[in-house]
Amino acid sequence: MSSGRGNAFAKTRTCPSSELLLLLSSGEPSSKTAAAGISRHLADCDFCAAELHFLATCPTAQELYQPVQMPSHLRRLAEDVFAERTNGADAGIHKLTANDARRRILDPGAIAF
Repeated sequence: MSSGRGNAFAKTRTCPSSELLLLLSSGEPSSKTAAAGISRHLADCDFCAAELHFLATCPTAQELYQPVQMPSHLRRLAEDVFAERTNGADAGIHKLTANDARRRILDPGAIAF
């Protein structure tokens, strides 16, 4: 392979996206025509050929995201802040300051409303 675009080893506007190369490396090209066009491009582009090799040999990490339960004192703080914003000062709700919020995070029982 030789780069027909000069000595720059970089992705250009004519290069296929990494997503397309990943599909090609997994054997799932979007169409036969696209796969043929990408194959022709790979013959001339060292960068894309190297990227395809990397994508084919390095497995992608499939992280499973598990949401965690919000600590009760943080949930209560968020609910208090939300109530303050929705009800407003006219409703007689205590104004929660930044210092109050910090104290409530560090010591949930420190400030009682």
